Amino acid sequence: MTQIHSTRGVEKMMEQEARDWPEERRMTAAEIRKRDIGQENPYPEKARVAAAEAMKEGVRRANVADRLNNSAKQDIDDGRMRNFATGATRDTSEGKPDYEGFLSPLVIERYGEYMNKHRKQADGKLRDSDNWQKGIPRDTYMKSGWRHFFDWWKLHRTLPSSSLLEDALCALLFNVMGYLHEHLAANWRRSLK
Repeated sequence: MTQIHSTRGVEKMMEQEARDWPEERRMTAAEIRKRDIGQENPYPEKARVAAAEAMKEGVRRANVADRLNNSAKQDIDDGRMRNFATGATRDTSEGKPDYEGFLSPLVIERYGEYMNKHRKQADGKLRDSDNWQKGIPRDTYMKSGWRHFFDWWKLHRTLPSSSLLEDALCALLFNVMGYLHEHLAANWRRSLK
């Protein structure tokens, strides 16, 4: 893989690859943020430039992956077995969850950043990343979820809010995930009896 050592090199490469891209994919992170929530990017300039460059690199890699995926269209899944153009075989993918397709790496990455930022406790210590899985009452998740939903709703309506859109959505995602975790864990514990 060719390494590019300058921002201009990335921009030039992106201009060449972007000729046929829809306008939406050519927007910078700051332009998307401004369009979606009417705010400039709140991050410092250095972080914003790094994020824009990372996004450009991510889009370039996604296009390479799309091209590779399109070349693999000759692979056959007959419902019992998958036969690949290389001669490799695997059992069918039918009926199996497609986690790669169901989840967004952009969302998971931003959620991880949000969770890491909020690991610091009032006493200054860092809690373990899976601390929430030790058990939090569902009522706590519900009350917190409503507060963050309310922030999201106000931002959607372009009303003042004490939260940024991404933070409100990540917090809501945390509460939904925590509530579902508690529900599934309770069902699992009941099934063991």
